[in-house]
Amino acid sequence: MYDILSNHKVCNMRTHAQQTTGSAYQPDTTGVDLQAENPNFLGQRERTTKGLLIVFVTAVAEGATLTIVAQDSLDAVTYDADYATLAAISATGVYICQLRDLQRVLRLLATVTGNISWGAIMVGFDATRRPVYQVDATSVTVTYGSGR
Repeated sequence: MYDILSNHKVCNMRTHAQQTTGSAYQPDTTGVDLQAENPNFLGQRERTTKGLLIVFVTAVAEGATLTIVAQDSLDAVTYDADYATLAAISATGVYICQLRDLQRVLRLLATVTGNISWGAIMVGFDATRRPVYQVDATSVTVTYGSGR
């Protein structure tokens, strides 16, 4: 049976908050390790190769824009500074894009021209080894009603 939670890694790229004018790395300068060792299967390292980046914007100051550049790296030291650039965002909403051929580490460089409240998660696909280890997300139990 296909198990979504064992095959798709959820990464918190930015906790929702206001960002003031300027640039900042998200989640930090070192980024998210997409090849983390799974403590339940010691020695096993997954490798997410594709991702669905989901950016949610809840407040935008008049005239402000948010530009996000995804940067990836094999070693968390040297980053591809222009791996993928998203079109500028200037309105509230949910924005999505696909990132493909990801290297081991991913970070975002976010530049805003005015106050913007936003957050981002990435759902990783096509891990080279499964099950993936959920570092940023906690699986909760779901109970379905009797009408199904």
